[in-house]
Amino acid sequence: MSYSIEERIQNMHNQPKSLITNTNDGIGLGLNSKKSTFTVEDHIYRARLAEKALRYEDMLAQMRNVLDLKKKLTADERNLLVVAYKNAVTTRRTGV
Repeated sequence: MSYSIEERIQNMHNQPKSLITNTNDGIGLGLNSKKSTFTVEDHIYRARLAEKALRYEDMLAQMRNVLDLKKKLTADERNLLVVAYKNAVTTRRTGV
């Protein structure tokens, strides 16, 4: 069952606002979202989940959201950011 983009957008608008994390991505990870109501801990949790699933681009997006909310990172948060960038770049480099 596939939906057109217009139908997906309409379905998103019919949802309560608290369920919508971002209207730009269809998977609900909040990529490129500046109006997110998630806390830093929520983004860290989602970054760890993305790492376990080997989805480093999503992990990177979550860590970017952490940087938007918090300017000074802890050592653990810096390590997550380094892992996200390293693996995202490695994936792109091996794909070429």
